[in-house]
Formats: sequence, structure tokens, C-alpha cells
Amino acid sequence: MNKNRKMDPFTKMMFGSPKQEETEGTLSGTDWNHVFNQVQDIASSVDKMKPMFKELSPVLDWFKDKK
Repeated sequence: MNKNRKMDPFTKMMFGSPKQEETEGTLSGTDWNHVFNQVQDIASSVDKMKPMFKELSPVLDWFKDKK
């Protein structure tokens, strides 16, 4: 489709807007510091929850064996 031509509302609703080509690659504009901070927060949360899972594992095993 011509880049300068507008899409009619039905075509836009059914197929979405045409993708804009990025000149810097597919991940341009990504704030990597923010992403890595979120991954670090998730990893630390999982580490904090490990003792809880160890305490709950006998209870969960009891429910599995209860069948």
C-alpha cells in the first residue's frame, strides 16, 4: 500500500495500521537499564520466596498424595 495514502477505517480495524520501518533495528528506544532493573527485582523476589516454598512443600505434597 502506498505510504502516503490513508487507510479506510474498516481495513485499519481488520488488519491494523501498517508497520513503521525502524532504521535503528527492532529494539530501538528500549530502556535497557529499566529492563535489567526489573529482571533483578524479579530475581530477588524469587530468592526471598524460596524459604516459603520449602515450608509449603510438605503441605502441597500431602494434597498431591490425597488423590
